Amino acid sequence: LKEYEKIKIEWRNETIKLPDYCDNKVDVIWTFVNGSDPHWIKIYEDTLNKKSEGERFREYGSLKYSMRSVYENVPYDIHWHLIVQDEYQIPTFLNKSKLIYYNDESTPGSLRIIYHRDYFPDLSVLPVFNSNAIEIAMYNLKGVGECVMYFNDDFFVNSPITPSLNFDENGKIKAYFYQGTVFDVGKGSYYDKANANSNELINKHYNENLRRNRAIHFWNMFRMSYFKLAGKLFEKEFNDCSKNKLRSDNDIGFYTFIYNFMRREGLTVSFYEHSDLVYYIELTTNRRWVQKDYETLRSKKHPFFCINDGLDKHKGSEKDINLVLNEFQEILNDHFSLKTPFEIDDTILN
Repeated sequence: LKEYEKIKIEWRNETIKLPDYCDNKVDVIWTFVNGSDPHWIKIYEDTLNKKSEGERFREYGSLKYSMRSVYENVPYDIHWHLIVQDEYQIPTFLNKSKLIYYNDESTPGSLRIIYHRDYFPDLSVLPVFNSNAIEIAMYNLKGVGECVMYFNDDFFVNSPITPSLNFDENGKIKAYFYQGTVFDVGKGSYYDKANANSNELINKHYNENLRRNRAIHFWNMFRMSYFKLAGKLFEKEFNDCSKNKLRSDNDIGFYTFIYNFMRREGLTVSFYEHSDLVYYIELTTNRRWVQKDYETLRSKKHPFFCINDGLDKHKGSEKDINLVLNEFQEILNDHFSLKTPFEIDDTILN
């Protein structure tokens, strides 16, 4: 509880700086899938011989504003990376002349596009549609610095941050956990199983029998050298996970694994879930974007927020879904109006 209180007081501590091991920069990585793209849908359905799950992979325009939120609110010297399946998945809002690709050296002023084929250990397993596989294979990435902030496209930085949100005064990474622990292997959902598998991997390696905390699912800061070390220690398990085209019983939950592995290596200081840190919003068709949510975002009380897509839960019509999505994009466009250097210039189109 002492650490729990500490986060309320110190996440805007101006005296804490980036540790020396970051080399004065932070690499930011997004993973993205446009499940509304006809090319992607065809690959999905031809590969798996099943219909695409629209609600799980729906593209609703969040990546643009996630990137804008980082550009506006993260003060580090940023190297930008975007992981997508293939060329067809490059978002249309990006100016391709401003992009570089995997074999090019990343620089602060460019967005580096990484395809799955660029970093998966076994290219014969592609295509995969499993976020656990896509994330755990990232240990094999090249050209990424030591300090990495990892985002999904529905994570947003809502307020200017300082290094004290990510690091303590001794240079250890702040690892954020739920107070609850992982479930037993074989129980619960695929999400629960992946977290339990992460726990068991670490137990086996260190000859322990602990039930560790689950990592909070929003943004994640980790050290790349230790992720690569984990890739060597658990190469078989990581590579087996990366072969799973869809969620599977032997998946590894990236967030819970990397935070607990770094914690076991003595690289982190642990903090537990706090409502002041992240604000969760669920898009549904039975309630339009409520004024309370928008007012909360505008207050910038929370440094992060996450959007959950619940639009299919209440069986709303396509018209209802489109109304919510249009409103969602209008609000985010107003909230994050500062464009990144990588976007198409709309004035030229008009």
